[in-house]
Amino acid sequence: MIKKTILILFMLLMPVISLAQTLDNPLAGTGGMTPEQAADPRVILGNSIKGALSILGALALAVFMYGGFLWMLSWGNQERITKGKNVLIWAFLGLLVIFSSYAVVNYMLGDGFLSAFFFV
Repeated sequence: MIKKTILILFMLLMPVISLAQTLDNPLAGTGGMTPEQAADPRVILGNSIKGALSILGALALAVFMYGGFLWMLSWGNQERITKGKNVLIWAFLGLLVIFSSYAVVNYMLGDGFLSAFFFV
């Protein structure tokens, strides 16, 4: 009982003991920008969208795997084969939408459209 209590206290107090540094805002990446530009809500929103699209890409991979498993484990059942194919087709279309929206956001926040107006 005492060992568990000491372990829990150690885990809770470890950040204080190690004097860990504070973390910078990961959504306000300073890719060549000044801190004022990096704190701009448009940039933070764009980086948030990029992060969300990355997570959606990982989910699309999971859907591809699910569709492949449905198809491979159908045992010749035509209904399950069709279901697996449909899952794969819709996963591809979803991935196409994700990549195109990522390209649009990257163009708008990169050296493209918005940077010419706002980050001179």
